[in-house]
Amino acid sequence: MFRAVLISLSVGLAMTAAACGSSSSSSSSEGGGTTPAVISSATTSTSSSSGSLGGGSSYCGQGKDEIKQLQSKLASVNSITSASDRLKQYMSTLKSAYANAESNAPSQIQPDLAEITTFINKLDAAFAAHNYNLQQSLATAEPLYLANAAKLKLAGTHLKAWAAANCGG
Repeated sequence: MFRAVLISLSVGLAMTAAACGSSSSSSSSEGGGTTPAVISSATTSTSSSSGSLGGGSSYCGQGKDEIKQLQSKLASVNSITSASDRLKQYMSTLKSAYANAESNAPSQIQPDLAEITTFINKLDAAFAAHNYNLQQSLATAEPLYLANAAKLKLAGTHLKAWAAANCGG
């Protein structure tokens, strides 16, 4: 059950990296199924390599810098003691990053970023309805993710293709 939520939490950062041509990889450790481990692994599971983002589009170069800033912000979330506060801050950070990415994106990828932004906002609302208690949110968050998985995958595929064609990666 935690796996779907972990995937949905980390999809945002992975899609951001894909849109800007950065390579990312994620690994998960459910840490015995405790909420803090799930949030911790979701926020620290992405690494970035420099890639060739300088050419093709100013959005690519800007995206590279924004990914580094986002990763730093998400890493700092780990210092928050309360699991619900950590989840709330994580979602707030993702929402802000995606709103910015969508508003600055070239028209060819704005619909894809809008799809992901909409999902992140819905997921945040599901968590908020349960006071950012991950375990209580699972009954709402997991079906939400499953209902949107195909659209998110399609958006991610399009973003990767756009990045390959426009960001030299």
